Amino acid sequence: YLYSKGDFNGLNNELESLDWRDKLTYSDINENWIAFKEEYNTLVNKYIPAKTVKRNKLNTLPWCRYKSVSKAKEKRRKLWIKYRKSKLNADKYIFENSKNELDSVLQKAKHHYENKLTEDLKTNPKRFWNYTRHFTKSSSSIETLEQKGSLITNDQEKAELLNNFFQSVMTTEPDISFTLPSSTKKLNEILLDFEFTEIDISKKL
Repeated sequence: YLYSKGDFNGLNNELESLDWRDKLTYSDINENWIAFKEEYNTLVNKYIPAKTVKRNKLNTLPWCRYKSVSKAKEKRRKLWIKYRKSKLNADKYIFENSKNELDSVLQKAKHHYENKLTEDLKTNPKRFWNYTRHFTKSSSSIETLEQKGSLITNDQEKAELLNNFFQSVMTTEPDISFTLPSSTKKLNEILLDFEFTEIDISKKL
């Protein structure tokens, strides 16, 4: 959106003119939030000009571009619009169940995409490893360290600096050895039950 060129006066005036008590009539706060967001987005599209930006495909999950996924998303959107207009419990039930259907379609699309990557591993290994790297990306290197105003970049020097630091903060436990006293009294009976009353406890307090 090009907010610098937006008609905020018109947007604010129309927002103030809306009867929100008529718009937000759902008992569930999440449904009211969705209704408010849709009304707001409609006015934003009306008063704020937009610029079409080509989406970077690398930032989009590849299986989300499947036609089956797009159809499931569109179906769920239409079901929400239908329920919002009718406010019938039956339409609400159908809309809520559509989430499970969408999740199932997404899961199947993901499995299909991953199976296809495995099948094409020999002919297109780069595509497979680019995908796996996306989920296993991690950094095990240690950033540049600083000591007394000097930057430490050498791995050996960084290891020695960290080693000295941890040695300085670690507590060395004293070497104390002791022997527990042995009992010369022999016990021939085993105590199985021990009974006491509230009166017994009161006498000891």
